[in-house]
Order: sequence, then structure tokens, then C-alpha cells
Amino acid sequence: MTGRGRYLVELHDVGAHDPDAAARMLACVPPEARPHAVLLVVPNWRGVAAWGPEAMLPELARFGAPVVHGYTHSLGPSFASALWTGTEREDEFGRLSEREAYARLAVAVKQVAAASPTPPHWFCPPRWQASEGTRRAVRRARLGLMERDTLHHPDGRCIVAPVLWFDDGARWLPNAIGALHRALRVRRLLPAVDAIRVALHPRDVSRLASRRAIDRLFDVLARDGWRATTLDNLAGTA
Repeated sequence: MTGRGRYLVELHDVGAHDPDAAARMLACVPPEARPHAVLLVVPNWRGVAAWGPEAMLPELARFGAPVVHGYTHSLGPSFASALWTGTEREDEFGRLSEREAYARLAVAVKQVAAASPTPPHWFCPPRWQASEGTRRAVRRARLGLMERDTLHHPDGRCIVAPVLWFDDGARWLPNAIGALHRALRVRRLLPAVDAIRVALHPRDVSRLASRRAIDRLFDVLARDGWRATTLDNLAGTA
């Protein structure tokens, strides 16, 4: 495989519920890529861990503008989700109407902006699941939308930048299936695209298999000449 371009490191699920999450994930990232990483912030994790200026401002100051990553990252307990992934239903914005999505989004943006030295300009729906109503709400809020394979800039541009991820829930089986899917995705994408995004989640840090997979991916990127970049550079706003 021959490296064709740039990669962005995304640190997901940062919030008051887990103040050390960003540091733990960053430890998995090559030193040269750490200054370019972007934080994806959940301002009210599962509705019980509200995030304010006093909690995270020092951590945010090390990075650029954060990305709003949902409001609670959850629509509450779900028997199906608990059975398959061992989590709550995490696709918070996957089925919302425009009115519902905009209400959650407005509160989330306000809360993240109040705690950040730089206001957010992008939104990434949890699990990359965005309903049509959510897409309309994001455009109404004049934010960029980060989906699984693309970045939709507020000015209408679409940048192809697929995600590679390592978290498919808290149970063994979906993560094993996810690992097979990721291997195929890596093989297909790296020779074919100019930019990728590497998504890290706090759960990745605690799983040895995920840590090894992350190391292997970064080794391949380094070997083939991929360069770390920022979200602003990738989206053409820097």
C-alpha cells in the first residue's frame, strides 16, 4: 500500500464523566500526531454528567476548536443494545426529527462553547448516525457535519475522509466482527483515498486487542508516508 495523503486523529466521548479520557487516548497516538488531534465532546454524558467551564477548560486549551459529539450520546437504556453491545442506545441523533435534533444541538453547542476557548464549528453524531431531520438541524445551526465517510462543510463542500474505528460496544462478539470489518475497510480504503480519520474511544484503551490494532494501523500509516493533520486543514478552513 502506498500512502496517499493525510490522517486526522479524533478523540471521541470526552466529557465530565471521564476527565482523563483524552489523555489516555492520546497516549495511543504517535507523538508527531498528538498536536493535531481533535476532541469530540459530549457535554452531558447520558444526562448525568454535565460539563462546564470549570471542568475541562485546561484540557481544551491544548487543542483547537472541539467538535460537538451529541448532547448525551444516548437515548437511554435499550434491551436490544444491552443484549448486543452491552451499552445504552448510543445512536442519539439517528432517528430524531429536525425539531428534536435542533433542540438538543442548540443546548449542546452552547454548553461546549461556554467551556472552550474556541467555539465549535463541527458536529459529529454519536455512532455517525444522523437522521434527515438531524442533517437539516445541523445546516440550520451552520455547523459542519462529520459522517462516517465524509465531512460536509457548512458552505456545501463535501470532503471524502472515511473513518477507521476500533469500538463496537462493550461485548466481545460485536468487537470481533468489527475487527474483521475494519481489516477489510483498511485494505480497501488506504490505497484509494487521500484522507482518512482515525477514531479513538475511551473503551479502546482498556482492550488489549484494540490497543494492538491501533498500534498496527499507525505503523502502517507511518510506513506508507501518511501525515497527521488538523480538522481545519483537512476541511480546507485553515
